[in-house]
Amino acid sequence: MQPGPGRDVFKKVLLAVEQTVFVGGLSLSGASRLADDLKLGRFGRIRLALYLEETFDVELPDEDVVGFNTVGDIVRYMNRWSFETASGSSSPNH
Repeated sequence: MQPGPGRDVFKKVLLAVEQTVFVGGLSLSGASRLADDLKLGRFGRIRLALYLEETFDVELPDEDVVGFNTVGDIVRYMNRWSFETASGSSSPNH
């Protein structure tokens, strides 16, 4: 990934995952699966969502959090949110 805003979002998402999930020796990437690779259950997702909300100063709707299957899904969502916030929209789904 090239340096720039997208890279910053990726780094913040990785930090959020590392701070809220035991990753052990697993090397995280955009393809890392939340349930299968990270063994992230319902409460783990809630903890991760809360950390992401604090990090990005955003409120994540539950239905969006449920749709996160990989680290890359979170990065894409947060990139859209960052872009749309900068352009004046308030939600990455609209």
